Amino acid sequence: MCAHFAGGPSQTLRGRIWLTQTLLAFRPIAGMPHPQVATVQRRLIERMELSRRSLLGHIRYGRPLLEVWVPSVGAPLPLTFDLDDAEGWRVLLRAPSPPPRAPRVRLREALDAGLRQRGRHTSTLEQLSFPRGYWHSEVHEDLVELAEDTFHELGVDLPPDLLASVDLEVETLSGPEDYETGPGSDSWARREQIRRICSAANAVLSGDRRFYAFAEDLPEWAFDEPVWLLLSAEERDRMLELGVVRAPEDTHVGAG
Repeated sequence: MCAHFAGGPSQTLRGRIWLTQTLLAFRPIAGMPHPQVATVQRRLIERMELSRRSLLGHIRYGRPLLEVWVPSVGAPLPLTFDLDDAEGWRVLLRAPSPPPRAPRVRLREALDAGLRQRGRHTSTLEQLSFPRGYWHSEVHEDLVELAEDTFHELGVDLPPDLLASVDLEVETLSGPEDYETGPGSDSWARREQIRRICSAANAVLSGDRRFYAFAEDLPEWAFDEPVWLLLSAEERDRMLELGVVRAPEDTHVGAG
């Protein structure tokens, strides 16, 4: 659903907001040169409420508001979204959640059916992606925590000291506040960190699943975010065949 989110001081981003079985996510409309995104694990959300701004406590005005409270140091932190239409959220908030279907099951069904509509796969592929969240490349602690959480959610069993063995130090020429995306940027450094982690994970993963990189042109994918997915070789080949994803310029790394 379309929404507005306060992404920084004096800055409001227009984008889309999703609520899935596992995530609440906000993404700016593709093409906007902003790294701000919001991705919240649904199990961590303390509560969600719909409201309206009020004048003198009586006169309601403006678009409906969705307030989402997430854990923070001290009191829970509210994230506020201006909604274009609140009716869909009213239905979601009062409806019982259906039993979750594993994203890999949904992907398998779509591939077996030969579904080619690229956009309809995005929400499923996000749940098979690494990592799911944002960090600054120089803050290694945030990346390690995010990586560990993502591995756990993906059901990936890795040696406990794997991340400690990966060199996450990447020299940059500009900071994240510069919104640069080329070589030497924070965006570029994050990609290199992801590549190193996925390469290390692929080297020790058992079973038939590996991390693969794809072109960053999936419809509705977070702007300027890399596309790394945990797939079997069969799933990867079938998705490429159907055109659901496209191969990057460089082939995947460390996938055996």
